[in-house]
Amino acid sequence: MDQKDEIEELEASLEALAEELDKNIVKGQVLESQVNEKVLIINSLEADVSRERKLVKSLFSEIQTLKDALKAYETTGMELAKVQEANKRMEMELVQLETNLIEMETLVESRTCELLEVRKELEMSQAPAEENEAIATESKQVVECYCFVFT
Repeated sequence: MDQKDEIEELEASLEALAEELDKNIVKGQVLESQVNEKVLIINSLEADVSRERKLVKSLFSEIQTLKDALKAYETTGMELAKVQEANKRMEMELVQLETNLIEMETLVESRTCELLEVRKELEMSQAPAEENEAIATESKQVVECYCFVFT
């Protein structure tokens, strides 16, 4: 092979390499475009992950708030039960006090009736006592008169 053939062969080889280079450049550009698309997708996914993390933190915070609220509700429920129990005891005490007051009222009424009867009896016995006192005074005067006369 002569030099001309070699040059032609080298030119053909160079042309083939140039075509292959062009194809590889196009492939590189396609791959670069795909990589850029993947980078955009990754950036978007990272942004989504960041939002999801914030959401998860927010949800954990909300869960803790709900747990605290539940605990407060349970505590309030226990306190309410204690208050209700105290109210029941107070109601029972009020019923007992009411019963005692009724008994006292009955006793006062009974004592009032007894007092009225005693007053009536006193008034009735007072008249004879005044009569007896008048008789005694009169008898004393008579005795004094007799004593005066006999002395």
